[in-house]
Amino acid sequence: MIIQMILLFFLQLVIKANDMANVLIRISTILCVLLTVAACQTEEKVTQSKVTLCKYEEGPVLKRALSYKNKKEKAKLLALRDSLFREENALAVEKAYLSYRVGQLYDVPGGRSRAIRQYSEALGQFLAADTVVLDRVIQMYFNIANNYFKLGIRDSSNIFANKGLDFIYSKELCDGDAAKAVYLYRTVGVNLRDVGDFAGSFTFFEKGAEICRTDTPRDRYCGQLMDGYAYALLELDRLEESKKIIKEGERYIANIDTMNYWDSKALVDIYETYFAIADKEGELKGAEVEVRKGLRLNIVLDSQSLSTGHSYNNLGRILIRGGEYKKGEAYLRKALSLYRLNEHYTDQGTCYENFSKSSLFQGDTLAALGYLDSAATAYHGFPESPSLAFALDKQQLKDPIFSQAELMSTLHLSRPDAFPLESVIESVARVDSIIGFLRYGVRSELSKRQAIAELRALYDGLINFSYQQWQKTGDEKYQQLGISYLERGKAQILQERQRRTLNEEDGQNTESLQEVRDLRENIYALKGRLRKTKDVKTRREIGEKINRQELQMYKKQEEIYQSKTSVYEYDGQFIGLEGISKTLEADEIVLDYFLGDETGYVALATKEGVEIKRLPLLTDSLVGMVKRLGTCLAAPGEGRKWSNDRPWREGKEKERLNLSFRLYESLVASVLPNHSDYQRITIIPDGILAFLPFGALLTEEVPAERPASGDKLPYLLVSHTVNYEFSAGIWRDRLESAYTGGTKALVIAPVQEKGRSIEMAPSGKEISLAALGYVAQEVDAVEKHIRSDVWRGPEACELVEKAEFGSYGVVHFSGHGEVFPDNISQSFLVLDLPEKGVYCLLRLPDLEAKKLNVDLLVLSACRTGEGELAQEEGVISLSRAGAIAGARSVVSSLWVANQASKAELFDRFYEQLAAGDRRDEALRGAKLHFLGSGEGFEHPYYWAAFLNTGSSKVLEASFVQ
Repeated sequence: MIIQMILLFFLQLVIKANDMANVLIRISTILCVLLTVAACQTEEKVTQSKVTLCKYEEGPVLKRALSYKNKKEKAKLLALRDSLFREENALAVEKAYLSYRVGQLYDVPGGRSRAIRQYSEALGQFLAADTVVLDRVIQMYFNIANNYFKLGIRDSSNIFANKGLDFIYSKELCDGDAAKAVYLYRTVGVNLRDVGDFAGSFTFFEKGAEICRTDTPRDRYCGQLMDGYAYALLELDRLEESKKIIKEGERYIANIDTMNYWDSKALVDIYETYFAIADKEGELKGAEVEVRKGLRLNIVLDSQSLSTGHSYNNLGRILIRGGEYKKGEAYLRKALSLYRLNEHYTDQGTCYENFSKSSLFQGDTLAALGYLDSAATAYHGFPESPSLAFALDKQQLKDPIFSQAELMSTLHLSRPDAFPLESVIESVARVDSIIGFLRYGVRSELSKRQAIAELRALYDGLINFSYQQWQKTGDEKYQQLGISYLERGKAQILQERQRRTLNEEDGQNTESLQEVRDLRENIYALKGRLRKTKDVKTRREIGEKINRQELQMYKKQEEIYQSKTSVYEYDGQFIGLEGISKTLEADEIVLDYFLGDETGYVALATKEGVEIKRLPLLTDSLVGMVKRLGTCLAAPGEGRKWSNDRPWREGKEKERLNLSFRLYESLVASVLPNHSDYQRITIIPDGILAFLPFGALLTEEVPAERPASGDKLPYLLVSHTVNYEFSAGIWRDRLESAYTGGTKALVIAPVQEKGRSIEMAPSGKEISLAALGYVAQEVDAVEKHIRSDVWRGPEACELVEKAEFGSYGVVHFSGHGEVFPDNISQSFLVLDLPEKGVYCLLRLPDLEAKKLNVDLLVLSACRTGEGELAQEEGVISLSRAGAIAGARSVVSSLWVANQASKAELFDRFYEQLAAGDRRDEALRGAKLHFLGSGEGFEHPYYWAAFLNTGSSKVLEASFVQ
């Protein structure tokens, strides 16, 4: 296994080599590593354990290497490394040190990718050596995380920072560990902050702050951590808290007796945060004072640096805001010259945007457009090209093309002759190119979501612009424009990731992708062995193998992403709804919603075409009504309170009846007065509407004195079949690709005969899980109608280890699900809870990583359709994870499900599927049974939670028993 690992590692390095000389060097290096590993294995048989040291006493060779590194004598250092690697009896730990020193040579702007590769090699060598130097292992995690951080690759930075923290706290602390822990907490905190995950970032900032307040780590690291923390608070407008934290950070820097260059840079960052706070408060004089402090210090440190340029840029912007346009523009010109000197295109763009604002303040719109063109050139290359160049600021997305598109639409309204509609469309097409870029140029999903949130804000305004112009002029071009904008900001990331899952090769990187899949399979298998092994030594050895193979997998994934171009031209394929309308039957209608900041819209697609309408209620009102209805629908799940508190129960029912009809009026009847002409409705929700079971809405007003339960209430479900889709684009993709998966069902059936409480790491929160009393009935329901395999009890854990499901077309999970909307990646399905040993859980990211390619995924567990509400992407949920994994449709739940009623619901669901019903009709039929059963399950709580999202087709006959 170790030899296999080294060969894979060898292939990676050969691929990364830029020329034949590098290849030869790396071949010789790898051959030496093979000899070293063999020697380590031989010695391990004698010692049976590794020696661990906090520090390693460096001998003459390592001191010489340090001298070469300090003097930047690269040729001598590389020669020394190669010479040491050729020595048969050289110590593995000293080879690791040489790799580390080479990494330090490359650890400068322009060399960070090579530095990461060297540090990764050194990390593997330090971990594999007989003498494990704890201080250096942590330093490697530290350096890799830091370089990924400086490259802006947030997810990789987080991975290595977290691994470093895990390593620090898995052993006795050494000197300096506290300082490194603070820095790593700060790294993850800033990464999460910059992609909008503030709840996660605060967790890491607080942990680092606790060390600073109770231990004695390096003051600069504490100052930097508090600076990052304060900025996160500032972004949420928590200004008083931000001031308190930044003052604490400044005190840590003030404690430093003799400040070096990096301490001074940290102080500049603190001044910039003070400036940002004052700027946000509108205290222009205070902001000017703080930015001038930073400028003075920057000039002392390096008057030609980028940081000095930032100070000039900020000072110019503040002066312009205060009406001192000439002074402000003079400082902007100084900033621009420094940005040009340092060839920093992104900041040139920011500077031009500030010039544009100055022109707008002075009433010169055309000059402002000219500056925006210059900004676009700085960001993206030539402005006439709709593609993106490398200079785009991927995290912050400071982008003038948004401003241009907005300005062009405004100018079109006042001067349509000079700025025709085509110019608006062209400016928006350049914005659309960002979506194409996101498919390859941004790694982290949170970064993508942040960027698409910016896009949606633009589309919101453009939909309103298009709708108003259509109403005013009757020109059909405006309506078509509005319809196209409505779909563009919805579920773009889900669509991209689903495409990757279903066609990972994508014409390139086939061998590398296969290597990643093989490594993932090996890791799954090793984790399976780890769970079954109790021997401490064996568990440690397996754990080390997992760490090494995970490192290989991350490096290979990074190589794949780096090989993809960051320029991806917009393909113009936002025609999902128009294309879908041509496939509809006469009795079908699609309602595709868009909830803007103030107003909502819906596109209605029928066989005759597509039309856009405005919703009558403001978005805030809709959001509040949907939230209140959700608590009413789930109220019977309160148990004793529902049974014993009659006034509370009757109040909830009265509110439910009222809201169910009002939402029906606002979302359906107001935009579709002739809805009785259509029997089948497909809902493409937006935002909070994803939490609304439309089938439970009432089509008539129900008097308050009328009983709230029974089969006589006029639910939309009674008159219509309702299905859901993630987006029109995903629907279109599915129509264009035939199903090619298996034709059997796999039933995942955990066994839990009594209630359990489990403690969740790292929060320590306890979760109570009731006994599973009806899983057997669900298993029987699937087995008697569909050809099936069943994984019961501990067998369910195979779901964690199995990466692909080629022989299965239906996967049905029946058990417990736990969802954490504030930390969604920790959500999971419970597969097995042994009395002793590790809990077997399938977490949301692991579900996303599967290659399901199944026709139907049923998540019969609590809240599998609930999750983090991301306005720009929908609901980040276990249901969405299943869609990312390739499921063509997912049945999921919106609230805590009643075990007895869901067992009966799925019995009837599969019965009707086997009889040849479409899956939306089968689910509707199962729900209608509850309304007329007289079994006490008439309330929507028992049947409305489960929704089918995706394909509504019948199952192929080959599935049926």
